[in-house]
Order: sequence, then C-alpha cells, then structure tokens
Amino acid sequence: MVLNFTARNPNKKLGIYYDKVEAHAFYEGARFANIDVITHMNSFRQDKKSSDPMSGVFSGQQLLMLHNDQVSEFNKDKSVGVYDIYVKLYFRIRFKLGDSISHSYKPKVKCDLNVSMNSRNNATFTFTRVLPTKCDVLF
Repeated sequence: MVLNFTARNPNKKLGIYYDKVEAHAFYEGARFANIDVITHMNSFRQDKKSSDPMSGVFSGQQLLMLHNDQVSEFNKDKSVGVYDIYVKLYFRIRFKLGDSISHSYKPKVKCDLNVSMNSRNNATFTFTRVLPTKCDVLF
C-alpha cells in the first residue's frame, strides 16, 4: 500500500526541519506494517508558507493475527470492499526562526483512511484511495 501525503507549513515566519518521519499502519487495532518515510539520509527543510509531498510504501509482509470480532469485521469489510485503515505518523521536527533553530519536537499525526481493495485473483490485491483525508495533529 502506497501512502502519499502532503505536509503543509502555513506559517509566515517559521521554517521546519523534518529530521525523521515514521509511519505505522493498523487494521482493527493490529499493526500490520511500518515504514521510515524520512530518515537522516533524506531529511529536509520546509520553507515558510509551503507544502511538500512525502510518500512511503507499506509492504504488509507480516502475518496479521485477528481475534473473532476482528475477523467478523474483516469479513464485513471484505463484502463491501472498503477497509478502515488507521495510520499513525511520528515526526521529529525542528523549527527555524531567523538564524535560530529550536530543539526537537515530536508531534504525532493520526489518520483514519477508508481504503478500497480490489482482488484480481485470490493472491493479488490492489488498494486504491481516491479522496484526500485530513489528519489530526497532536503536539
């Protein structure tokens, strides 16, 4: 599953250094994948009043163990073809004001996604997401 998101800096005076961004994907409360979106190798500074795209690929290669109630919810989602995926983004950022750079902050972002999934055969699934989703930011 490919996660594409845009980080927006609406501030007129502050720049933002993105030192690290990690994403965790959950289905029915069970984590099925995590990715490093930004690491020290590709960190960057976001200018004031700008937006920057970010993306990462979740490859859920780990077995997802579900309880009975989670299995019934999965079967319901499967019949509809839409799954509730919950993504948490963990940031490590710093702010730049003039020549001063702040210490690190660790905001968390929570996103509830309704993801459509199509099956070409029993072994291949394609996730699609059409509508943008606004996420909650917690400082």
